[in-house]
Amino acid sequence: MKSITDINQQMNKVQSSIMALNAMNTTVQSVMIAGSKPVIRITRNGHCARLLEEGKASYTHVGHDGSGRFRQGVFELHGCRITWSESLH
Repeated sequence: MKSITDINQQMNKVQSSIMALNAMNTTVQSVMIAGSKPVIRITRNGHCARLLEEGKASYTHVGHDGSGRFRQGVFELHGCRITWSESLH
C-alpha cells in the first residue's frame, strides 16, 4: 500500500508533466497512478513525431485489436511515463 507521501510525490510529477504537455498543445486522455511511475495517456501530435526522430521516444508495442493494427509510443517526462497509440490501417 502506498503512503500519502508517495501519492503526493506522484501527483506533483503528474502536475508538472501535464503543465509541460499543455504547453506542447498535447491533449491528455487519462492519468493512472498504479505503480512506481504515473502513466499519462495522450493523443499523438507533432511533438511525438519529433521525439521519435530525436530518439527520445520509441514504440514499445505493436498489435491488433478490433479496430485493426496499432502501435504504442512512449517517452518519459518529469518522472512520468507518457504513452500514445496510433492506428496502422
